[in-house]
Amino acid sequence: MTPTIRFQRATAPAQALDHSYQNASIWNYAIDPSKLTVHRSNESGLANPIFAPGIAPLWMSANACEIEWGLYKGVPDAPPTGEARKCVGEVVDVRLEPLGGAKVHLVDLPVLKLGEGGTGDGGKANGG
Repeated sequence: MTPTIRFQRATAPAQALDHSYQNASIWNYAIDPSKLTVHRSNESGLANPIFAPGIAPLWMSANACEIEWGLYKGVPDAPPTGEARKCVGEVVDVRLEPLGGAKVHLVDLPVLKLGEGGTGDGGKANGG
């Protein structure tokens, strides 16, 4: 295992400084992959810079619901599995941005099968 090299602020290039982001909204969603929809911008040509937040020419939307998903050392833990993966909030539509166009990245999205138009249990869905 290679040791981590730490630069002192005075010797590190400005581009090497760490930045920290905090979520201002719910992040712990599970999505229903059968409800994915691909969207395309109506604008011709590509924006510059192409990976600016919210400007990607393609994105997806999905039905999703909040799940109980804890943190480990300040970052998302492994997603819950099996019976532990269940909705604790309403079914909502979420926008999924390409990885390069988002400041906060979540690449391991848990999946659930959400009922037609929500579910019969007060809008909460059952894990699948």
